[in-house]
Amino acid sequence: LMERITELEPPRLHAYTLSGLRPPLAWLAREGHARWEFEADRSEGVDATRVAWRYEFELTSPLAWPLAAPLLRGCMRAAMARCLERMAQALEGAWRGERR
Repeated sequence: LMERITELEPPRLHAYTLSGLRPPLAWLAREGHARWEFEADRSEGVDATRVAWRYEFELTSPLAWPLAAPLLRGCMRAAMARCLERMAQALEGAWRGERR
């Protein structure tokens, strides 16, 4: 997969286009457009960051919608959850390393 950054406004925004999809996904979608938005959150008395991560896919045809919608939702939610969990683990480890 290829990611091309389309917007970058550190530390608030990171957007990119995802291309080079492989079959069977490539039969349904040409590319994906992702947008990460970061917002400071101190609501619970600790420094934290809220992350909003959204995807939109450009379908190969309007006829692909009935199959593409549930497939992309399911696959992307699982992939996004794994990615965010790994990111949280990496950041937690880096934070702990700084506190030593």
